[in-house]
Amino acid sequence: MRIFFTTNPITKWSGIVILAILCITVFEKKHWEKPNKVIASDIKGYYGYLPALFINDDIGLNEIDPYKIDGDLKIWFSKDENGQRYIKFPAGMAILYSPFFTIAHATAGGPETPANGYSEPYRFWLVMGALFYVFLGIIFFSKLMLRHFNDRTSATTLLVMFLATNLYYYSAIDGLYTHGHTFFLFSAFMYGCVRWLDTYKWKYVFLLGITGGLMVAVRHIDVLFLLFIILYNIRSLKDLKERFQLFWEHKWKVLVGGGLMVLMMTPQFLYHWYLFGDLFHYAYNDERFFFTAPHLYDALFSYRNGWLVYTPILIFGILGFLVLQKRVPEVFAISLIGLPVYYYVLASWWCWWFVGFGNRAYVNMYPLLAFSFAAFVGFLYEKYRIAWNVFNVFIIGAIVLNAFQSEQFNLGILHWDSETKEHYWHVFGHSKRTQTQDIYLEKPNNPAAKRDMDSVYVIQFKTLSRQEFNFNNDFEKHPNFRGEISPRHGFHSKWGLFVPVKQEFAAQIPFKVHENTSHLRVSAWFKGDDDYRITVDAAGQEYPFNMISNEVVEERGAWKKVQLMTPLPKEAKFEQLLFYVWNQKEKPYAMDNLRIDCLAGSYHQLPLD
Repeated sequence: MRIFFTTNPITKWSGIVILAILCITVFEKKHWEKPNKVIASDIKGYYGYLPALFINDDIGLNEIDPYKIDGDLKIWFSKDENGQRYIKFPAGMAILYSPFFTIAHATAGGPETPANGYSEPYRFWLVMGALFYVFLGIIFFSKLMLRHFNDRTSATTLLVMFLATNLYYYSAIDGLYTHGHTFFLFSAFMYGCVRWLDTYKWKYVFLLGITGGLMVAVRHIDVLFLLFIILYNIRSLKDLKERFQLFWEHKWKVLVGGGLMVLMMTPQFLYHWYLFGDLFHYAYNDERFFFTAPHLYDALFSYRNGWLVYTPILIFGILGFLVLQKRVPEVFAISLIGLPVYYYVLASWWCWWFVGFGNRAYVNMYPLLAFSFAAFVGFLYEKYRIAWNVFNVFIIGAIVLNAFQSEQFNLGILHWDSETKEHYWHVFGHSKRTQTQDIYLEKPNNPAAKRDMDSVYVIQFKTLSRQEFNFNNDFEKHPNFRGEISPRHGFHSKWGLFVPVKQEFAAQIPFKVHENTSHLRVSAWFKGDDDYRITVDAAGQEYPFNMISNEVVEERGAWKKVQLMTPLPKEAKFEQLLFYVWNQKEKPYAMDNLRIDCLAGSYHQLPLD
């Protein structure tokens, strides 16, 4: 153990800390215990090849009943003009999943864990597989950084990439997405390039062929990063000419490496040949790129998953371009060409926000962007030591913010595709969903976006009726009313409601519901030192309904306004509901200015500039 830490100890300890944090997160979440959690969303497409081929013997998806499990359709498929079902997602992830699918299939079986491809053993081993690939990514990325930077800079970059960016979320919380796997593949590919150009050994040919082919098989657009083998350490046209001469001198190794890349993509070719009769088939139907109208600003700074809004620390990766050529000239050419082109292409996709946490598509370029970030780190440490200390504080803050917002996204507080500036700041710092947060969302119009017309659906409310209760001395009490009308406990008016000690439920007040009501907005002002929950209840009616809120939306001196905002069930027709206050600690308090609005909400389409 001591020998292991004699060289580059900071980077090695950083890797151990990262792996420990990821493992703690994974085993604390235990998502594999939740039937609808692990194999969900895009994963249904990435993974679907394996149960279709090896369990159901139906790669054409002629029968979908085997995929209806636990009330959820476990397969994501599209149809062509002839009605042929097919999986539109590339097959590369299925190749990476396959070793762990095999282990799971060997251990599954029985009434609680059927060998159907979706029971708990499959979910568990897929999650373990994701951790395994992240572990390999840490190893290869560390080797790559240490090849070009000192121990301190490499360790800092390693920590930032895994803990201060959305790579953390896609490694530990939703690890079955492509991004942790691709981080490993691209890091290994780049390391293999560097070592092959040093030694020309066959083992690096195999590493390049397998990782490069899988990288493209997982995400076809990542073919751009194969340029690394051509442009690494190229500083002039003369160097470029010599690189191609080098390839010719080692043509058999180049051919073998290229053959391995094609081999890794062969399952995709065979799938298309089997279903459509050709090797190349565009599987995304009406989804396309708009290269003449890229969302260059939105892809970076929109609250709807703008990359730098949710991963602000990598602004310093962009600034690092200013010192990259001097500090790491070997990667300047590929960074100068590869990163802007990749950014432009992704910003040109119809769904430029790439639903998820913080424009997840850009995670794939982190192994290359890490060079310019590390160059900035090294420059700052050597030239401006005070600024370096301040920067460390910023890094810690970025790690904390990223961990917190990752959990917000996991809990559904931050939204996956409808986020807005108003919503983002409304929930900023919240660890629980608020009653009113969804009204700030703007749902993208996907069909319009596929025609290069960016628009959103925004909910707008019309007030149908308003009922106000100010608790004057002529206030009509309900038979079950609890509390005292008091001239000394008013908020704006002279009169208010005083609830003495030992009253857990108080102020039972029935109110009428307008027949076209879709939402209720209820608010009241409280004075006291407790956590007050305002409640709307169906009060024994045939359709059960109960909503509670303790969300404070405004404070004025000792008074605070608590608000409840809720949709009403569409299938229920309430003529009357009951309002009351739930005071768990049974402390005395005052309440005034109860307002109940019956609202009609409807979505309106708004174009965006």
